[in-house]
Amino acid sequence: MYEGERGPRSVDGACQPEDHAPPSPRRLRSRLSRLARERREGSRESRPPEGRYKANLAVHTLRPEGGDECATTWASIGRPRDAVAGGGGDPRRRRSHRGRRHHGRRRPWGSPCAPRRQNHRLLGRDGTAGFWNSHVHFTGADFRAADTAPAESLAAALRAMLTSYGVVHVVDTGSYLPNTLALRRRIESGEVPGPSILTAGSGFAPAGGSPYYILPAKIPELTRPEDAVLVEAELSRGGDIVKLFTGSWATPSSIVVMPVDVVRAAVEVGHRRRKLVFAHPSNSPGARAAIEGGVDVLAHTFPTSLDGSPWDRALPAMMKERGMALIPTLKLWPYELKREGLPAELVELVLGNGVAQTRAFAELRGQLLFGTDVGYMIDYDPTEEFVYLQRARLAPAQILAMLTTAPAARFGRANRTGRLAPGFSADVVVLDGDPALDVRAFAKVRVTIRDGRIIYGRTS
Repeated sequence: MYEGERGPRSVDGACQPEDHAPPSPRRLRSRLSRLARERREGSRESRPPEGRYKANLAVHTLRPEGGDECATTWASIGRPRDAVAGGGGDPRRRRSHRGRRHHGRRRPWGSPCAPRRQNHRLLGRDGTAGFWNSHVHFTGADFRAADTAPAESLAAALRAMLTSYGVVHVVDTGSYLPNTLALRRRIESGEVPGPSILTAGSGFAPAGGSPYYILPAKIPELTRPEDAVLVEAELSRGGDIVKLFTGSWATPSSIVVMPVDVVRAAVEVGHRRRKLVFAHPSNSPGARAAIEGGVDVLAHTFPTSLDGSPWDRALPAMMKERGMALIPTLKLWPYELKREGLPAELVELVLGNGVAQTRAFAELRGQLLFGTDVGYMIDYDPTEEFVYLQRARLAPAQILAMLTTAPAARFGRANRTGRLAPGFSADVVVLDGDPALDVRAFAKVRVTIRDGRIIYGRTS
């Protein structure tokens, strides 16, 4: 994860286009038949551990026309038996699912989080590696008291917000750390079906800059470089990343920018602990403070301007030069401004700025990560985000990379997630449409599988 003195950066060459064209449907069927035959003939010693299996699907690349863009893995499911039916486990085992042993324990079908007894009909559908959402928040009422809340209520909340949209990995960019760690423990134990979680804990604001929209709650403030000890403490309590509000809406009409020396001190603490540092920029000065301070990821575009001045067009190139990543969160802008009752022309102006910033960074081949700010946004459907990304002239393959290979590389997991490939974790999303024809199909999920276990399945 840690690359050089400047802190964690993107992994160059993590996703290279292949030289050959995608195989025909006939070749895919032939490969699947061969894989099935090899599985039947495989020795018992070569089988994966009980309750898990590694993705071993025939894959081909999805790339835009003309494509020198970074290719991402994609698969066609040839036959129902080549997919998982009923939950986790080795798909080569042809036996009854009644009372299957799950995560080392036998679960009756009546238990709240038992794998559903169902056969997902996947014939002819498109599958891809499991999705990442790199900007979420576990702050809603549904996630409170995560250590004691009923497992089914947590599973339902995760299903509504994340797994029904194909998400198997998330980055929580701000929440109450002990509660989010409790949620993660229950997910990783197998008690609650859900995504893997990286969390920032509380986040940090500049002096006098705790966001007005979370009142009466407040987040810790960094006034001087010496206050970076607070960052060290949050990481020691279990934080996985650092979140800084380098530009923070202190009131509905004022943005406080964090001084660059304070940003730099916090970044040094994070990088010393081999942690990525995220920034909430709000506007161009907030983005510049993050860039000059050495932040790794901008958690939003920065489309607003209090004085009506245009956004700083030098910033995308500065970000690219420093190896930063950008999470556009384009849907957030109309969501937030409409909720404030602002006029449609202002909504369109701000959204247009965010789209232009995303396009400019993409044209420089900067690393884009998919994220929606759900948890803060209570409208969980990501369809509009995909539409706005297409408006920024991103091809379906580029959007797929934002969901899969790019975050896998950024968060140091490119050797086991982000692709459908032999030896990788069996993180799979099966879709009800072809995103190459309509990007809204990315949100039409039939089945979500994390590490060989179905964590969401739609039977209709």
